[in-house]
Amino acid sequence: MISNGVCRTTFHEHQKKVASKPIKGPLLSAAIFLSVSGAFSTRPHYDCSTQTQYYLSGGIYLLAGTEGINYTCVSGSGTCTYYTNDGITFLPCQPGVYCTSNCDPPGSRRH
Repeated sequence: MISNGVCRTTFHEHQKKVASKPIKGPLLSAAIFLSVSGAFSTRPHYDCSTQTQYYLSGGIYLLAGTEGINYTCVSGSGTCTYYTNDGITFLPCQPGVYCTSNCDPPGSRRH
């Protein structure tokens, strides 16, 4: 309401402004959180199988060779092969058990 060039709000208009303020913060926070979460969830996953593969033997990481020629990963618990980006930290890549010969016992499946 404008009177004599001065803007005055009625009590009812003031109540609407005050009531909407507590809702704006959580809604804005939720919108930001959802947009950031969506960006991370649609990011392509890293394919470690294109990296040089290693297997763990006696606490030492050794070159695995070429999958299907030098080794295969058979089903089982644990990690079959690992990869590294820096030569220091080795990260799990393929699940299963590292196998170089007689790798197809009855009931096993390859990954």
